[in-house]
Amino acid sequence: SGGARYWAPGMQHYFQAIAPLTAAVVAESAGGEVSAINYTVDGESDLIYAAYNKVGAAAGSTNGPVSFTFGHLLSKVEFKFVNGFAAEDGVTIAVKNVKMTVPASGKYTIDTNDVTKGEWSVNTTATGTTLDFAGTGLDFGPKFVLPYDNSYAYAIEFDVDVTYGGVEINKDAVKD
Repeated sequence: SGGARYWAPGMQHYFQAIAPLTAAVVAESAGGEVSAINYTVDGESDLIYAAYNKVGAAAGSTNGPVSFTFGHLLSKVEFKFVNGFAAEDGVTIAVKNVKMTVPASGKYTIDTNDVTKGEWSVNTTATGTTLDFAGTGLDFGPKFVLPYDNSYAYAIEFDVDVTYGGVEINKDAVKD
């Protein structure tokens, strides 16, 4: 609620914010500070985090507003396909059923020396989650996923239909 807030003079005050705070996000705390964020991928929501350290002002004075600079913790993935044939060639392509299998969960551990920084560890032992990318034409996405981890075997699948002069010439699924 509103009104002036007085903080202990000379004491360190930590402010942290996570958004969105949903069932997919579980914050771990140590000593009242968020020390890690466990996240389950849903593909639909970005995850942002901010932290601020502030020393309390002298007794009897108020501290100014706390400003947050949020950072994105997830990667945004989109697929954009290109028809490399010239329009006069009469070749059209249609892409559909775009899917990507990604790590299902991970943990963002906040740096204890600088709470504005952290590092992801991906759960590579759990079964991944497959995200369906909606789209029209040749553009699909976006989806939000954990940052790339080379210890996980990502998979991308999509179907391509190619027509030439109105006749379908290829309908095989393309994988990897």
